[in-house]
Amino acid sequence: MTTQQIVAGRGGTDHWVDLKLEASSAISREHFRLRRETATGDIPLNPDGSWSAKDAHGQAHDLLGVTKSLRGLHDEAIAHIRKAQALNHKLPGPRINLPQALLKARRFDEAIELFRKRLRENPADERSAVGLAQALLDANRDEEAIAAMEAASARFQHSASFLNERGRLASKLGTDKIAVDDYRQALRLEPNFHAAALNLANALVSLRKFDEAKSAYELALRLQPRNLAATTGIASLYRMQQHAQKAMAVARSGLEQFPGEPGLMTLIGRALIDLGHNDEAETILRQVIKGGAGADVALAVLAPIHKFRPGDPEITQVEKMLEDPSSRDKLEERKALYFVKSKIHDDIGEHGKAVAAAIEGKTINPLRNLIVESTAFVRPFLSENGAALFASRRLLGSPTDQPVFIVGMPRSGTTLTEQIIASHGMADGAGELSKIPDLRKSLGIFEDRYAPEHIKPADLDQTRITAMAEDFLAMLRANRKPDALRITDKLPHNFQNVWLIALLFPNARIIHCKRNAVDVCMSIFLRNFGDGHWYTRDLVTLGKFYKLYEEQVAHWKSVCGLKWYDNDYETLVADPEPNIRAMIDFLGLPWDEKCLSHAETERSVMTFSRWQVRQPIYKSSVEKWRRYAPYIGPLLRELGIPAT
Repeated sequence: MTTQQIVAGRGGTDHWVDLKLEASSAISREHFRLRRETATGDIPLNPDGSWSAKDAHGQAHDLLGVTKSLRGLHDEAIAHIRKAQALNHKLPGPRINLPQALLKARRFDEAIELFRKRLRENPADERSAVGLAQALLDANRDEEAIAAMEAASARFQHSASFLNERGRLASKLGTDKIAVDDYRQALRLEPNFHAAALNLANALVSLRKFDEAKSAYELALRLQPRNLAATTGIASLYRMQQHAQKAMAVARSGLEQFPGEPGLMTLIGRALIDLGHNDEAETILRQVIKGGAGADVALAVLAPIHKFRPGDPEITQVEKMLEDPSSRDKLEERKALYFVKSKIHDDIGEHGKAVAAAIEGKTINPLRNLIVESTAFVRPFLSENGAALFASRRLLGSPTDQPVFIVGMPRSGTTLTEQIIASHGMADGAGELSKIPDLRKSLGIFEDRYAPEHIKPADLDQTRITAMAEDFLAMLRANRKPDALRITDKLPHNFQNVWLIALLFPNARIIHCKRNAVDVCMSIFLRNFGDGHWYTRDLVTLGKFYKLYEEQVAHWKSVCGLKWYDNDYETLVADPEPNIRAMIDFLGLPWDEKCLSHAETERSVMTFSRWQVRQPIYKSSVEKWRRYAPYIGPLLRELGIPAT
């Protein structure tokens, strides 16, 4: 007898249980097994203390259904779980598993109706109330999901489990501040609720409140010492803060508790790549790939640093993983595999197939399209904020000239530029900071709209500007060289926020990285960017966004009054030294020979380009787009560029 099961019969244990067994002649009375219900800890018996073989038959169908669902065989899964319910409608497993199987099958309407039916039968059914909101959210019926959760809140607002689930819903809707409040309230109600502590930590990471997040992860570990998710969270947190060595130390410590755990091993591989130790990274990533579990993620991490060749075993492995029905529900992992496939085709010279694989990947859980909304918002915003605004408010900002903002489209050379500057003894690089976009959002100004409550640039006063500038400088200077005269923030999309930079730091410098329009667009398109880069969803939207980017850069350069340097990628790689010297001179720094040997600089780099900055400057990416020309007509038409 164990805490999870009782086994009796031939070859059984010395523990005997008085149990009335009801079974047909087809079921052996001499050997049977009972399992506890995971949710309740109970062994399901009939009211008279007996246990029926019909229950075992029902539980078997339920378990088989769950297994089929995990393998992506959704219709079979649903049939088995419904069979379990038909055998015994009181079994708790099918009640939980049927709606989950329907959701995985993307049969949202059926799942929603099932949850509503259960709530009509029992309005106090908390699990169904939460499930309804989740199903509506999965069906992209966000407003209905919010309404469902609000309706449930009146009844369950004092339930820690409900508050935890409401927080998870808020996080999925992108409202992590609300989620944090729910998780904290859940912990006040149940201080030992380790799942709420873990969810709190993850939400705080999304808000980039790293110190608070670390404390929440540590709380989760105190509540549950063998907590893989919390251990992985702390390691990932260190990596996000560019502390790759600390991240690896935590992950390796975790491997002592969880030997061979693929997520921790892959995290070590990522950190090694951040530091430029690609050979070591490849070794550990291949161990994960060989083991099978977590191979999809490890392949996605390996692909950018590995040059694939015909006959490589990974080529066949990726195809098999994409054909596996169980991968159909793992949308993000499946999407990443298509980009691995694209990289493989590109490496072996099959450029049309590379583009096709990237297009296929982008159809999986596709990114939203905000091009219409963004264009309609940006153009009036540019016309409303001209040179007069910055001239009249120049004295309100911080006088420091320490910040340097490296802006441009992603894949335009921003990482290389920062690596060159950070190699200088009197400069440092902070990586891609989210603080400027966060400050903009705090004003109620988004890339595609004003929030109902917002502050326009012309209405910012001295107090608000000073507070925002100090907030940014605290993040910029954290863990940087204490005597650095220049510190870079290389978030490319700050080209959208030059107006705010100019108001906060009128003496800051802008380095705008430029690259051939089609080259930069194709370099973006062939990579798996996330939600923040919605414009990468298809070639047409990407082309339209690029033109909008050009409009914004041209406007802010002409009106903001900041020191501005256009760093042309093609010119830089054609003749590095004079261009690097000109850039260092623009920064007002004396010459440092280390800027020419930037590939040797030891620092953590986390962007797609991190392996490239460890290499000497090369020219092979110039005019690379022409190999794709026959397959990218929609992009070329948007950019106004002939295919030949």
